[in-house]
Amino acid sequence: MNDMQLTLRTPEQVVYEGPASVITGVSELGAFQLYPGHTAMTTTLSFAPIEIRHGSSVDTYYVRQGVLNTDPFTNQTHLLAVSCEQASDADISSLKEYRDFVLAQLDNQANLNDYQVTFLQESASSINAMISHIEQ
Repeated sequence: MNDMQLTLRTPEQVVYEGPASVITGVSELGAFQLYPGHTAMTTTLSFAPIEIRHGSSVDTYYVRQGVLNTDPFTNQTHLLAVSCEQASDADISSLKEYRDFVLAQLDNQANLNDYQVTFLQESASSINAMISHIEQ
């Protein structure tokens, strides 16, 4: 089993569909690395870079609000995201605007429950990490 089949899509389009030998990323539960035949897994992503390796090529995508699912029986992985863009196309100003929006929401915690606060804090942390990654 050399590769798995990966579909990365948003509501508007299929961003990537093809083989992957390794998928690396960070979910809300922590870092992961998927290989062909990976056990069944479903996890969520808030704002994270996803690295797709196939042969000697590596493509990085920035995913916002996604659900990742692996199926070992069909050797397929599906990632559905609200938005996704290739790292080389990322616009740092839009990331900073989204970070500012998240921080503004956190400034008004009286209207948020504990889950929402945690979610927004993790999103802000992930966004800051991606901004740092782009600025390097």
